[in-house]
Amino acid sequence: MKRALTSLRGRMRFVFARFASVLFASVLFAFARFASVRFVSGGFASVRFAGAKERIASRGSVRTSIATAGLACVLFVVLFALTFALTFTGLSLPRFASERTAEFSASSLLEKLTPKIRRIHFTNARHISEDELYAALSFRLGDALWKTDLSVARESLAQLAWVRDLELHRTLDGTVTIQIVERTPCARHQQNGVVQVIDTQGVTLPNASLREFAELPALIGQGAEAGCAFWPEWQAATREFNAQLLAAARMRNRRWDLFLSDGVVLSLPEENWRRALSRLASLERDYGLVSYVRGEARQIKADNTAEQTPLIDLRVGGRVRLRGLVAAGEQGV
Repeated sequence: MKRALTSLRGRMRFVFARFASVLFASVLFAFARFASVRFVSGGFASVRFAGAKERIASRGSVRTSIATAGLACVLFVVLFALTFALTFTGLSLPRFASERTAEFSASSLLEKLTPKIRRIHFTNARHISEDELYAALSFRLGDALWKTDLSVARESLAQLAWVRDLELHRTLDGTVTIQIVERTPCARHQQNGVVQVIDTQGVTLPNASLREFAELPALIGQGAEAGCAFWPEWQAATREFNAQLLAAARMRNRRWDLFLSDGVVLSLPEENWRRALSRLASLERDYGLVSYVRGEARQIKADNTAEQTPLIDLRVGGRVRLRGLVAAGEQGV
């Protein structure tokens, strides 16, 4: 806009200068012609044909013609100087007018009419501070509302660990609303001695209090985040044993070990672990197998005679092995 205004000013100066030059030349030519005609016709004609009285009148006419020509010259000089000043000294009429009416110029008016961002509103952000959200934004309060690229802001906010999805909306009153969909904590994940809260995709959720999420499942090992999907099934199976599921460990990223209350461990097979748990539930209903192992585990713990963790091994298809029991040694069922 400024460049266009500058170009327009230059063109107007050029046109004005040409017009003024032609105008002033025309005026000068008219005055000069008028003065010369009056001088010649009045001066020489009076000398030749007029009497004494007429010669005096003609002399006055000559003086008048000379005065008129002089006035025309003075007028021309003044107008030429004014034209030069207006055209070449930076005080041209277009520029002078634009400076006096700058607040009404096109750019200023457009800027005043452009809606601004006056309010930024976040919703459903429970575990993300406003400082983090504002720092991730690509726009600020006072920016042009319609020039703001919301897609860039969306990509920037999506980089925050707690953000699973989000929507951005803007309204004519200058409000930008950002609806946050946070990730759902799935488990307390332990790996290399470090315990962190993760979601179902294994994304670590920073600044999550372990005390706040103490009721979440405890998953151990690399790739253990997949256990979030299986945890409800494991809990339902262990309820049939009247036992509480405390944790699940991913073994060599291939299979699972389930840690029950009373210190009993269930070793699941790589495949068909649902069938193995179903068979174990049948043995519990028919023989009280799991209850027996839990009782032995409590006795071992009380006597402090444990050499290894009591374990119910379901890894071999169709068989159940008991390990770590003092009385049973290692038995197969």
